[in-house]
Amino acid sequence: MSYATVAELAEHLGLSENVAGGRVVDSNRTARYQLALDAATQAIRNDTGRDFAAGTAGTAKIIPVFTSSSVLPIPDLVSATEVKVDDDYDGTYETTLTTTDYELSSWHANDEAWPFEIITRLSAYWPCSPVGGRSRLVKITGTWGWSAVPAPIQQACLLLAARHLQRGNSPAGVQGVAEFGAFTIRSSDPDYWALIGPYRKPGIA
Repeated sequence: MSYATVAELAEHLGLSENVAGGRVVDSNRTARYQLALDAATQAIRNDTGRDFAAGTAGTAKIIPVFTSSSVLPIPDLVSATEVKVDDDYDGTYETTLTTTDYELSSWHANDEAWPFEIITRLSAYWPCSPVGGRSRLVKITGTWGWSAVPAPIQQACLLLAARHLQRGNSPAGVQGVAEFGAFTIRSSDPDYWALIGPYRKPGIA
């Protein structure tokens, strides 16, 4: 699922008069717009290290990376239904935690729109794999992702999709030549980077 719709892109491009019933009338244009939106969505995933799609149910097995730590970073999580731990590294998640055993939180504690990014084990440490042992020692079942696409991410998707549509006039993605050489469509848009900046995970180049 792309982070914006074809109708929203048409309106962003000032072509709202071509939109009827929530879709672009020209089927060829619809296909091109959707392709640009899909490419922009994937670029945002790559540039932020996150997937902002609506939450999907599933199970993730997490690797604790810090010894003697009660804090465990996790992928974006909307809600958890079950948390289990392999405390003895045998591949069996024999310990089921209750909601009184752990706490879910976010690095962005003051923003309720953010999903959970941290699970803290209360009154105990998460197990950490011995050298050569099993590593995925925590299993969490729940709803992953975001409850809704944030407005800045939607806007970034529209900006980048509009740039992709210009590639016909931009061979190899080069939009122009600056003092220090050619610059590409994505790298030349400071507004795009300003919009996605707060959502980028640490360590994403």
